Amino acid sequence: MATKTPSRYGRSASPGAAPGKRVMSPTSFSTSSYSPTINGAQKLNIVARVAIEGKANRDKDVANIKMYLKMSVPVDQVEPGTTIPLFPEENIKIALSQVHPLDNNSVPYHFSSAVSPLLNNAARALNLPARSPESFNETFNLSPSLVQASTSTASTRPSKANASSSDVPGVVDERYTGKILVSGYNISYVLPKVFPQYSEPHSRISFGRRRGSVGDRNHVQFMAAIELMVPYVSRPPRAPYLLSIPTPRCLHNNIKLRIFPPRDSLASTASLSDDDAGSWDLTSDPHVSRPTRMSRANSYNNFADDESSDSSASGLLEGIGIQGTFPSAERIRVRWAKPMKNIANGDSAGRRQVGTKEVQGAITCTVKGKMKHPERAGIEGIVMDVEYKGTCKGVWFPGVATLLGMDVGLVSKGSDVSWVAGYPSAWHVTGGTGFTGFDVGIPPPTDTQRHDSFDSNSSHAVLAAMAAKEPTKANSASSSTSSLLRAPLPVQNVADYSFEGSASVVSSLPSTGASMADLSASESIPPPPPSQAITLHINMNELLPPSRNTFTFTITGTILITPKTPATPSVDESDPEPVLLPGFTVFGTDSEVISIIVRNDVDRGSANVEVYNSTGDYRRDAQVRKTVLQKGGHTKCGDGGGRIALRSVAANGKLPPSRPRTPSNQGHLNNSHSSSPALLMKMLSSVNQTKRDMPVIIPSVTAIVTPLVLPESSRLSAYAVRVSLTAMADPDSEWLEFGLGSLGQVSSSDGKRPPQVDLACVSVEGVPVKYEATAAARQDGGMPFEQMSGKEWISWVRVNIGSVNGGSVVVDYIVNVDDGAGKGKAREDFDVFLPTFAVPVGRLEVVVEDVPGYGITCLDSNLRYRQSKRRLLHYSAEEFFYPHLMLALDSSSSDRRPLLSWWKAGLYLCLVSLVVSCAFFVPLSSKLRRISQSVDGFSSVPASEPRPIVVTTTVYTSARQWYAETPEPSNSEDVHYASPTSVLTTSATITPKSRIPESLPETPPPQDTWESSSSQGLQIHYDWEYWQTLLAMSWEDLHPLRDKFIESIESLWQIFRKVYHYPLPPP
Repeated sequence: MATKTPSRYGRSASPGAAPGKRVMSPTSFSTSSYSPTINGAQKLNIVARVAIEGKANRDKDVANIKMYLKMSVPVDQVEPGTTIPLFPEENIKIALSQVHPLDNNSVPYHFSSAVSPLLNNAARALNLPARSPESFNETFNLSPSLVQASTSTASTRPSKANASSSDVPGVVDERYTGKILVSGYNISYVLPKVFPQYSEPHSRISFGRRRGSVGDRNHVQFMAAIELMVPYVSRPPRAPYLLSIPTPRCLHNNIKLRIFPPRDSLASTASLSDDDAGSWDLTSDPHVSRPTRMSRANSYNNFADDESSDSSASGLLEGIGIQGTFPSAERIRVRWAKPMKNIANGDSAGRRQVGTKEVQGAITCTVKGKMKHPERAGIEGIVMDVEYKGTCKGVWFPGVATLLGMDVGLVSKGSDVSWVAGYPSAWHVTGGTGFTGFDVGIPPPTDTQRHDSFDSNSSHAVLAAMAAKEPTKANSASSSTSSLLRAPLPVQNVADYSFEGSASVVSSLPSTGASMADLSASESIPPPPPSQAITLHINMNELLPPSRNTFTFTITGTILITPKTPATPSVDESDPEPVLLPGFTVFGTDSEVISIIVRNDVDRGSANVEVYNSTGDYRRDAQVRKTVLQKGGHTKCGDGGGRIALRSVAANGKLPPSRPRTPSNQGHLNNSHSSSPALLMKMLSSVNQTKRDMPVIIPSVTAIVTPLVLPESSRLSAYAVRVSLTAMADPDSEWLEFGLGSLGQVSSSDGKRPPQVDLACVSVEGVPVKYEATAAARQDGGMPFEQMSGKEWISWVRVNIGSVNGGSVVVDYIVNVDDGAGKGKAREDFDVFLPTFAVPVGRLEVVVEDVPGYGITCLDSNLRYRQSKRRLLHYSAEEFFYPHLMLALDSSSSDRRPLLSWWKAGLYLCLVSLVVSCAFFVPLSSKLRRISQSVDGFSSVPASEPRPIVVTTTVYTSARQWYAETPEPSNSEDVHYASPTSVLTTSATITPKSRIPESLPETPPPQDTWESSSSQGLQIHYDWEYWQTLLAMSWEDLHPLRDKFIESIESLWQIFRKVYHYPLPPP
């Protein structure tokens, strides 16, 4: 019975047999101790027949597809329980699956159609014989308890009410049938754990059929029924309905698919009378062949009362569909859509054109040189290699056709494009996934009549006819004959697919090849021009799904671009007319973005490629100029394309003839009175000189930079540069060129304007000469300023030096740097734009002059040597060497420099003195503080300690004589040094020997008399001891003081550095 197949994301354990209930005949089954694992999948083709039935609904996102398989397992080549992949999982889901065994004669064992309707449909779809009256369990004497245990673990469909459970035969256990599951992104079949061994030749029942072949005797056969949910790969309006059903590889495949009608049954009668009403254009890949007859076993055509099927009708009676056989394939794709009008188009292959949501193209134009036009006399063009890389996203087509075309054309507005002699006169086209080829040229005459729709009656015939017209894509499963003969053609379509109506030179040409007359005619046909549209052949089967596909291709070739209108005669042959760059475009796209890159790869000669905007007068508007490319340089044009001109390059690979290089008022000198006889004689004599074989190099270049300050503003507003150099000896060019550039973006996003460069004067040997200065800044609304080799050109200067070899050239130009911002700043910093030459320079010297009231605080440059603060040198500069110089001027540094230096010196001296004093007196003050604390401690001496008392009197109290005693009484006033109140007083009575004078009342002195006198004495004592200790110190005792002093100096130095460099961090 049907069981739900576990998915990859939530698999349940396989139902196991009840323990202790396994009963089998030793002679009926072969057991093995092999433990199967699902991880080890074995590649083996076991599918012998495939039948697919299903129905597509309009309002659902998936189609209900049932796949029935007949499998034959070679017992001698597999192990029980092995997992065998059947077909890829892709994006389908399995709803139900069931496997049932067959005997040697492909006869199904008995089962109930009510319990297992999938098995009934499988047996009918696979055209199997009538089922056996005995079940698998009865044939091999399986235990009923084992059958009941297996039945309870399987999910069943609800049976009819009149079905009795006692009449339902047992379901075969999965151990004997195997199961269908998802393993390793494949729909796989897990072999049974036990294979039956037939002890009798054909089983117990005789069916009256032929015996199996020798190869089938060691095979075990099963039939499997799988219910799939297949989603639509694409849907209208920009794609047809598309179902992709994966299938196992098999030689016998059959499909019957019913699809919904294009219109509802409630549609009006007027709408149903249209030509396309009630029909679909339908096709399949691989091709489905219509069966010649419908045959089924009688037992499956007439169902019993308890049997039902959703595909019981013979043929497609309800709606429209596809039915027939198809060859072996990994998947079958079925498309259907509304019929499309067959509108005659002018593409070269007669294919229908695809649409594209978005196209991103990149064109690379590599300039190779100049060449004369082969057919237009006197017209010279530019030879270039063109490479176009296109990326198309979202390629779509609403019809059912899969072999389609995409037209790509070369658009050249304002210029003519032709092939170059000596190069291939054709485009080389390659492509990615889905690319099958291309063609260019006029399509052959074809029949433009409209074919019938792919309806239910003629769809297969039309598909067969289309396969006949494209033999490379036709598939034949039965024989080697053309697919045109596989099915009969309708009468109304015979004229469309016959070769009688084709209008060709030779009548009745066979479809297998062309005649010799056509071959000779094709050789005489000239190649199509480069502007002819190219039709790319696309196979839509490889670009799935249409909403997220990407198609890439590349077109390369060598062409000659010439202007459509002849250029006006010019006195200067080195000033050619620019031509508009061509560009490829994809026809039939919603949006297209194209970028153009120009490269200079001229083989010989010194040539510059000048790139302009696509619009504007480059002679009068300096903002039209974009960039100048030297050899090896490249630049990117804007979205509107661009124009290019090639200067000073040889035509046809040869140098142009040298013309007299005498000075003239029109081409050489600006002023007629400025030429001197000596200069004219020197120039004329140089014509007769022979050309020397020597390298082109500028020996010496000297640049003097002078900052300019306006008197009324007292601010730096500009700087002047005088460039003095020796003219190089180049006999092939009369022009000396150099550029003023910078690194990075000059016109940045902050809105600042690029600096303005004004040439003051250009002279050769002191005589003014002709020059050209072109600004390369961007204009509003124009193309962005592009980079070339990491540099950006501010201006490009061309000086006409004529035939002067080794003469002195002086160029004076002024660069304005004052943009009105930053007023009031004392410091002025700016970049100095120095000349960059296209040839090497032997010696480059830069000198910066002094400015009154300003001082140079910073000078940064990439020149190698620095002789002084204002003089820089660089030797052996390579071509396109960019000299970088950045100046920083301070307006207050010049006038106040002496005062500032003395003020800084005094400040440093005071700070150093303060630090030294602090470092010396801080330890001394700490010592004195400790001494003071120790002296204060004497006021708290205990009272028991007697203090010395000195009394000066004339009274003798005993024979002992006191100090400071006189022999005679003294009438002077006695001085008492009274002790504190805490001192004990004696109570003894003193008896004098002489008269005692009248005693005076004692006035006690202040209480702190003793304390103050004692403190002063002790302070002097301890000060002397401190100085003795200090004088007795050695140098090792002063090491801690030295360390503290150094730490203090370092801390103060860091603070001074931060203050000096504020707001910038110290270096």
